[in-house]
Amino acid sequence: MNTTLQSIVETKSGVAASSWICIDPDSLQFRRHIWEFKEFDRFNYPGQFKRFVNAYKRNPEGFTSTPRYRENSPVWESGEIDLAKHPADEIKDDLITYFDAREVERLMASTDTDDAGLIAECLWEQSCGMY
Repeated sequence: MNTTLQSIVETKSGVAASSWICIDPDSLQFRRHIWEFKEFDRFNYPGQFKRFVNAYKRNPEGFTSTPRYRENSPVWESGEIDLAKHPADEIKDDLITYFDAREVERLMASTDTDDAGLIAECLWEQSCGMY
């Protein structure tokens, strides 16, 4: 992995809390910073999933600040991805399930924080047990 990209994702300490950003409204997958993820556990709570999706569609800006939708609820699968702890070969293996080889190489060489977030999202999806 590009060392500049790695240094971007290693700056977790001292970062102020940030809002959750919905990165996939169909699965209610959210990201905060580059490395922190949560996703609605639609397999263990299928009856609530549709209600949560509808609530998000009605009020996307206020959705995660509503008490019943906060991250401490058991309906969320959550975790962090530390790119520095994943060997480049493992990252490439996960990325190739989403992108062609040329795009994987571009992502691996990138210094862009959006690309780092995309890489972390792919690793999250491969490790969270929801896919």
